[in-house]
Amino acid sequence: MYWNEEELDLIKDYPVYTDIINLKDGLIEQHKIIKEQIFDRFPEIFTEEYSTSLENFKWVMSIIWSRGHWMDEESMIPGIVPFADMMNHPTSPLKVKKWAEYFYEKKEESFQVFSKLEYEEGDQ
Repeated sequence: MYWNEEELDLIKDYPVYTDIINLKDGLIEQHKIIKEQIFDRFPEIFTEEYSTSLENFKWVMSIIWSRGHWMDEESMIPGIVPFADMMNHPTSPLKVKKWAEYFYEKKEESFQVFSKLEYEEGDQ
């Protein structure tokens, strides 16, 4: 979503080019709809202090897409869970691809994490 025209020209002959253009166009359209239906209708809430620019919208969406977790797979509702984006990034070269399982427990309305490694009391 952050590719400029010069960078896009380099990949014009590859299938990913169309994906990137569609993503960029979709974000612009989403921002336009949200701006008209929400930001512009409630200027007392969305003041200059809370920038509603397209660039900020792209930044927010990139955070959600890169760090978010699906909270409800049926309706595909993404959610941001503090520190959860670090769960599959061990700081040492472990022989484990994924060292935690995590999911949203609908009945309890909670995000649950289960380690796939054994820890002794006091381990960090």
